[in-house]
Amino acid sequence: FQAIKNDNSLIEERKLLYTCMNRAEDVLILTTAKRRRLYATLQSQEPSRFIKEFPDSSCRIIQRNARKRKTMTFMCDSTTPSYATNKIPHGTKVKHPIWGIGVVRDCYIDKGDTKVMVKFPKVGLKKLSLKFANLERI
Repeated sequence: FQAIKNDNSLIEERKLLYTCMNRAEDVLILTTAKRRRLYATLQSQEPSRFIKEFPDSSCRIIQRNARKRKTMTFMCDSTTPSYATNKIPHGTKVKHPIWGIGVVRDCYIDKGDTKVMVKFPKVGLKKLSLKFANLERI
């Protein structure tokens, strides 16, 4: 299930996925259902939003019908980048040239580019490309 779109639940969803990835030794198989029953109602489901961050060369999507139910399976090799390779740990204080001092909430790789989510007191949460952000650790 996807987390509600707030700061902490997105971080927890990402950590859960990357923990699973790090524990896989050779091959990681992720499955998802197109629809799920929740509290007696049928709901459409989307795969984890973080699957898009996997390199195309390390994953393949297998779609199939099982008993007329649509499922998707994602197979990823163990070379997929892990959460542990990030450059700035959660909770690190950083200084931005325009927005001032902020706290890192998340750091991850997106399509080969390291992204960082920083919470600034005056402007709120900002998603920045680490190579262009010009952040200074405090």
